[in-house]
This record gives sequence, structure tokens and C-alpha cells, in this order.
Amino acid sequence: MRQDVERGIANKPDLKKAGSLTQEQGYWKNAVAGLSGGFVSAVMMHPLDVVNTRFQVQDGKLSHIPVYRSTVHAIATIARTEGAASLYAGLGPNLVGSTVSWGCYFYGYKRLREFASSHMQKPKDAVGESREELMGAGG
Repeated sequence: MRQDVERGIANKPDLKKAGSLTQEQGYWKNAVAGLSGGFVSAVMMHPLDVVNTRFQVQDGKLSHIPVYRSTVHAIATIARTEGAASLYAGLGPNLVGSTVSWGCYFYGYKRLREFASSHMQKPKDAVGESREELMGAGG
């Protein structure tokens, strides 16, 4: 025991204790996962948002607005006439919104899930005992 205290093992915080460094790191790992997912999805799907907006604006009455027959035709026409970079017009605000919102969602979900699991009663089985009690009763 004395060696453990000298090496600092006895002084380490309980890893499952609320508010511990490891638990807080887990929250931030989820936030980073959300940020990353929001970033990737925004970059991958933004051209389709641009095409969707073009379809919504297209009414067939104005001659200077091209008429698109399909999504593929719209992407090809926009890339050919305006350049491929125009498929990413307005990406900045989309990136900020998506990354921040998904990061907050993942962070908050993890926090609320752990809060609920520590403050709510365990579900009971049909016989009225929790699963942990049933598993311990047989052994």
C-alpha cells in the first residue's frame, strides 16, 4: 500500500465519479465528434443545398436564369458555366451553423444522458425487481 501512495496511484480520482477529468474529457470527445460530423456533412452536402435553392428560384419566366432538368443537369450546368467553386457559395455560414449545432448536440446529449441515468430510477422487470437485483439473486 505504501508503494501505491508513493507512486500516486492512491491519489488518482475515481474515473467514474461525476465531474472527474476523464468524464469531462468524454464530454469534449463527443463535442469534437459532433463538430467533425457537422463539418463533413456540410462540405459534402452543400452543393445539393445550392442546387435546391436554384430549383426554388427557377420559375421558367426569366430568360437569364437557366432551366435545370434534373439535379445532375443542374450540378453540371452550374459547374460548367459558373465554375465548380460556385457550388460552394455560402459555405462559410453553413459550416459555422452545422459544426456548432452538432457539437452542442453531441455534448449536451452525453451530459443529459449521464445525468438522467444517475438521477432516474432503474427500470423494473415484470416481477418488480431491477435486472441487477435479479442477476445478483441467482449467484
